[in-house]
Amino acid sequence: MMSEHTKYSLLILIAGIICFSSFLPNDYLGLDDRYAVFAQEMLRNGPTFFPTSYGKPYPDYPATTTLMTYFASLPGGRVTPFTATIPTAIASALILMLIFRIGAIHSLRWGLAGVGFLLLTKTFISLSRCVSPDQFVSMFTALGFYIIYSADMSGNNRRLFWIPFVFAGGFLVRGPIGLIIPAAVVCTYCLMDKKLKLFSTMALSAVLSMVLCSAGLLSAAKYQGGDAFMNDVIQMQVMGRLYEKGHGILYYFSESFYKYAICYPAAIITIIIFWNKIWKREESEYRLLAKLIIWAFIVLIGMSIVSAKKERYILAAMPALALISGWLINGEKDEVRAFKLKQAFLRLCKFIPALACICVVAIGYFNLLNTEINWHVASMLTGILAIGVWVADKHLKSEINEILKMGAGVLTLLILIINISEPYACAIEESRPFVEKVISMQEKRPGRIVLYQLVRDGEALKFLAIYEKPVYPQFIDKAEEITSCRPGSYIIVAEKAFKQLPEKVKTFMTIAYKGKLDGDEYLVLLRKLRE
Repeated sequence: MMSEHTKYSLLILIAGIICFSSFLPNDYLGLDDRYAVFAQEMLRNGPTFFPTSYGKPYPDYPATTTLMTYFASLPGGRVTPFTATIPTAIASALILMLIFRIGAIHSLRWGLAGVGFLLLTKTFISLSRCVSPDQFVSMFTALGFYIIYSADMSGNNRRLFWIPFVFAGGFLVRGPIGLIIPAAVVCTYCLMDKKLKLFSTMALSAVLSMVLCSAGLLSAAKYQGGDAFMNDVIQMQVMGRLYEKGHGILYYFSESFYKYAICYPAAIITIIIFWNKIWKREESEYRLLAKLIIWAFIVLIGMSIVSAKKERYILAAMPALALISGWLINGEKDEVRAFKLKQAFLRLCKFIPALACICVVAIGYFNLLNTEINWHVASMLTGILAIGVWVADKHLKSEINEILKMGAGVLTLLILIINISEPYACAIEESRPFVEKVISMQEKRPGRIVLYQLVRDGEALKFLAIYEKPVYPQFIDKAEEITSCRPGSYIIVAEKAFKQLPEKVKTFMTIAYKGKLDGDEYLVLLRKLRE
């Protein structure tokens, strides 16, 4: 029979996959369009070492995540938001399971609380419901920590054999940075325990993995795109990350603090409250907390040194911060400050569904977002949840109640993301009606697609991801190039750019359609057959 830990682990894994892959938007949001185009080209042309866009290899990522989408899309024969997102959804669910497994070594309650805090972090859920290679780095980092910590606690060192494969897995999905982060966390763990022999072994395996994987990456780059492309890979995956202009060095300790609420702030508060006991490390729980702090600190400091800074780059720190936050729920009852904070937090979770219901009704009824959202569904579900929490609070035991209240907060956040946040984001990045109209016009009267001053890695990819059919548009940037376009061509141009065109150039075209691409007003111009 399965142990209690295994049952909970499987439930968390299945629930996570369902939460992160259900009711996805119809449109590609954020960078999803880029990965969709990668997968579409792979479906048409077959697997490659690096993803391609416009038929040319893209140097910033190995093709691993694209291959996952490719295999997920094979049964249906096309890429969809679901097939693009499902690999990330599985990785995120595995992160939740690993958080639970680490915390549950000491207490089931701690493991569940850690999962709850991470799921109460909107950025984590949002990045789990899109294509995010950085979630895989977070997963491999959590896996590396779990392997070495569980081996330490159980005395079963044979599982350390899998650590080099963890390093290699991180490299395969994210390049050098995907190996460095889990390797740094594992090696620092060994140093904290003063296990110099184990540290040497782990460091050597990390270096060897880096050398072998880098050699394979550069060989693959040279094979697919020649010396020029190999240099592009070095520039994008190494030099570009180190020297690209970005936010200041304190970005991850300031702006990201609230972007990863509630997990990040709660972890800081927990560290402050229990600092003396963490510093002394007299009990195994506090020794774990100290190691979790170092884990998070290594990621935050390491990614602060890198010039390019984005929210998703520190996802690997979130499992550690979630478990640190979880100690607020699982910690000692004689710590008055922690107990009061825990009670206030759980009381907030109890009222969150009711507050959300009121806010959703106000937003929907008065159309405060000025767009179509599923506010009727959201208000009904949060209302039912609010009633359920109140009933449970009166009839269930306090320990079960704590997890249920956190669960109510998690479900409320998920309801709001699916019914309010994502539909609103779709409205901001609206593109599908525009692209479908172009497809319709193309079917009635075929013509070449020309993109005037569209960013190749931006609006153009949004267009191609929805267009789906194999097409290599002509890119032009100068007004005089429009006049040399083939008669009957469809020229797509932003309304702002159209207004700046010389009147003489405008005489060569007629406006065939006006709509939104990536949320901005765009025109479809038809190049006249006769001037």
